[in-house]
Amino acid sequence: MINIFVPQITPRIEYSFNLYFREILKIDIHLESNLETFKSSSGAKISYHTELVEGALNFIPAGLLSESAIRAVDIEYADHNGIQCPFSVASGGLLPFDPFAAAFYLVTRYEEYGSANKDRLGRFKADESIAFKKGFLEKPVVNVWAMEIAALLKGKYPELEIRDSEFRFISTIDVDNAFAYLEKGMLRTLGGFAKSIFYLDFYRFFERISVLLGIRKDPYDTFDHITELVKKFKVDFKSFFLLGDYGTLDKNVPHTSKLLQDRISRLLELGEVGIHPSAGSAKTHGGVEKEKNRLNSIVGNPVEISRQHYLLFTLPDAYTKLIAAGIKSDYSMGYSTHVGFRASICTPFPFFDLTSNSLSELKVFPFAVMDVTLKNSLNQVPIQGIKTINQLSEEVRMVGGTFISVWHNESLSENLEWSGWSVVYEKMLEQAGS
Repeated sequence: MINIFVPQITPRIEYSFNLYFREILKIDIHLESNLETFKSSSGAKISYHTELVEGALNFIPAGLLSESAIRAVDIEYADHNGIQCPFSVASGGLLPFDPFAAAFYLVTRYEEYGSANKDRLGRFKADESIAFKKGFLEKPVVNVWAMEIAALLKGKYPELEIRDSEFRFISTIDVDNAFAYLEKGMLRTLGGFAKSIFYLDFYRFFERISVLLGIRKDPYDTFDHITELVKKFKVDFKSFFLLGDYGTLDKNVPHTSKLLQDRISRLLELGEVGIHPSAGSAKTHGGVEKEKNRLNSIVGNPVEISRQHYLLFTLPDAYTKLIAAGIKSDYSMGYSTHVGFRASICTPFPFFDLTSNSLSELKVFPFAVMDVTLKNSLNQVPIQGIKTINQLSEEVRMVGGTFISVWHNESLSENLEWSGWSVVYEKMLEQAGS
């Protein structure tokens, strides 16, 4: 156990220190506000105070963790090991910045609260983040700092047992649309034919006919291939299904479709199935719970995991709704336009609500890469996508974190624009899963 001195124990201090030591390093800690009691304690010691304490590892606080309000923070940076680290502090401590304030700011997504510069869907923009602006978006810096703190502890207290964290890979699939042509109903099917004729898209016109006549398989129906690969490489797997009502951004197959329910059951055999809350669910009271209950009835047990459709979420409102709906873990923490680490961490972490200044029961699982980001936003070809995935997974492997990928059933279709991308998914499972 590590004894930690802080003059005043606040919810933010508890969160940040628990994040580093209990969540990442798996070490028990004791926070102590009485200096004399701290000095008389034995074992490993850390002081988080503006005044240095003899015999302890000293970290100088920047002040953020003593506050409770949300405000515009004027951040100063310290160049440390090639990284522009936020919350630089006066000399005297072991590090030229406050790693505990930095982690709190980055992991809680402090900068997203009240941010006015959003994209067309109302999402926080990656290029507005300090991780992007300071060049560390593709590095899980909180985990890097945790490893550095662990090394400092081992250097001063060699008897302290700190076990290396184990790398973990989770493959996740989002099913926005289980089928390209099947189960669409008469009006949507006729509309699809009309659209193909209007745009002279004869490939899709005749492909739709072939699928509806049973001559060929629906291109989005890649569930057999997913099953084959997940079983072959024995990876941790989770899937998320969109079951919202039809809308502008929600064009899924009706949740009553027997074919859809069959595909849900198939993926349930591979791993946990979660809800993919629709864009429309955010606009209606109880929308998430309604869609979750639809999935509950299909899988036969309470659904506890989610990922927002289009990654549409605003903090803390979206997470508050998930908690109210009974969701225990969310997998939305990442960007649609950029790869990397939105919260600067590659370890699942509990959500801290800045508006209430309190810890919640929701666990956040941050992802690092998504198929459509590689192909559409970064304009990469498959071989480039493989390289990017390997670079990101290696960053996570070096710190013993959890590497989470987001893929879609249609991107495994090898159909039209997704030609060549199935092998990218297979290579990822082979390499990251090994």
